[in-house]
Amino acid sequence: MIGYFINYIMSLQINNDVSLFMVSNRIRAKLLIMSHNITKKYTEDIGPDMDSPDDYWKGTFDSECIRYNIPLAYEYNFLNILHQLNPLINEECTLHYIKYNIKNPVYHLSEHRDGKDSSTIIYLNKTSHEPDVFYVNDKQIYNVWDCGGITFYNNASHVGDFYKGIREVLCIFSEH
Repeated sequence: MIGYFINYIMSLQINNDVSLFMVSNRIRAKLLIMSHNITKKYTEDIGPDMDSPDDYWKGTFDSECIRYNIPLAYEYNFLNILHQLNPLINEECTLHYIKYNIKNPVYHLSEHRDGKDSSTIIYLNKTSHEPDVFYVNDKQIYNVWDCGGITFYNNASHVGDFYKGIREVLCIFSEH
């Protein structure tokens, strides 16, 4: 998969299931601004039952996490940038902009699988200087915020602990 990542990034394959990749600060800032602008039009909160990838929706997952679905089929600017980062990303992928506002000392992301061939996380904004703890298939992955992105494959299991502060990420789920 290393060869798939082009423009603005370098990729490092950690193992068969995980690749870290670099995303420039310029691209992160552009994606963050685009996320903020798109999510201004969301009004109705559908709660934690988030199941429609083709519609714009906002879902409060819990008191410290809000997810926004951004349909790539309607957001060509987003799609063009993401496709440059990874040509496997297309209008069929599911894109979530996720904002964590962690008020407690630690937020635990429960172990789960996304149910897709690959999951890509692009790290946009973080206010805490404490390193997050993130595991994919029981192996700790270091420096994800420094790199800018991670892709894991084969419906990999992942879990983590995030510390007090704001986190903003894009998650792209795809079938190959």
